Amino acid sequence: MVREDSGSVGQQAEKGQGQLSTHGRICWASLLRFFKNHGLEDAGNLAFLGVMALFPFLIFMIALSGFIGQTDMGQDAIRFLLTNLPQGIAQTLEGPIDNILKVSGGGLLTGSIAFALWSAVQGVEGARKTVIHAFGSWHHAAPFWRRLLADLALIIITALAILLAMSFLVAIPVTLSFLSELFYLPQTIRDYSIWARYIAAPLLLFLALLALYKNFTPRLPRHRRHYVPGALFTVLVWLLLGKGMTVFLNHADRYDVIYGSLAGMVILQLFIYIIAAAFILGAHLNAGYSRHHHDLPSRLDEQDDPAH
Repeated sequence: MVREDSGSVGQQAEKGQGQLSTHGRICWASLLRFFKNHGLEDAGNLAFLGVMALFPFLIFMIALSGFIGQTDMGQDAIRFLLTNLPQGIAQTLEGPIDNILKVSGGGLLTGSIAFALWSAVQGVEGARKTVIHAFGSWHHAAPFWRRLLADLALIIITALAILLAMSFLVAIPVTLSFLSELFYLPQTIRDYSIWARYIAAPLLLFLALLALYKNFTPRLPRHRRHYVPGALFTVLVWLLLGKGMTVFLNHADRYDVIYGSLAGMVILQLFIYIIAAAFILGAHLNAGYSRHHHDLPSRLDEQDDPAH
């Protein structure tokens, strides 16, 4: 009986080591594909498009929130974004965002909608191309015009989803206050900022990344696609990068010596660049797990011409 138990434990240990080895091989292969397929160069392009699309998207979201009679909720969403960014980056964004909020009811905002949508679509399409490229499946991708329509729909849905999420976040402090009257709650649980920063923000980011990967990945006939590995990896990088850059900016008082008044924008660009690289590597992780678990045909590894 003892021998059988020890044998079972040994088999479970070997199985666990085998699974760990498998995950390691998938991650290593995904990392190699990331560099082989110019992942860092794509991240630079995506970071540029991300910066170009950021403010237009915020303009569109403010306009949309005003259209549905929820302007305050749109402004709350922007403040929530700033509280979950490193302090130096948040300070860089505060000035331009304040200008956006000041003209939120003027004609300038109305006249900027078309450009805002165009810029945001370019950023979304850039992200979509990196995911398709990671799967090497351009022959399964939708035509260009259908992708643009999908990008436009995704922008509108994302803005609405953010506003809807803010309505739920507003209910958190009310709920905590009500529960604290019924039960004793420690200060750490009653602190809304802890819920917002360490629970709500990572959860919302994870769900958003799942939706993006699912929307961007081409439909592969008879094969299930994986999205969770890439989403988890990108969220982890976001959290670690936020902490790391906060520590760096707190201890590097003269980081603006080289870039002068542009230092804040350079830090913002670097932050988005690293997040973009994590997003692309996450797409390669998703592709790696999809290939491993579902034996995708080798033709998916071919890098077709993306200009179709």
